Amino acid sequence: MNISKQEPGGEELMTAVVEATGLPEQMVKEELHGIIATQGADPKDLTLEQLRSAMIAYLETIHQDLTGSEKTAEPTA
Repeated sequence: MNISKQEPGGEELMTAVVEATGLPEQMVKEELHGIIATQGADPKDLTLEQLRSAMIAYLETIHQDLTGSEKTAEPTA
């Protein structure tokens, strides 16, 4: 007997992520499409590994932006 659990992919994966956020779906969907596009992936054929890679790159960019802005921020007296 061959039992294999196939991971969701493509639009099914996109929909699952968007719904899981609990945020406005259209806004999240547009942002997620942009994140995935920067990695050169196609949302229709998206794999879980491609999503992970895209999200890591996105979070690293956000982190760099935040830590960079903290270093250049003017101190308040």
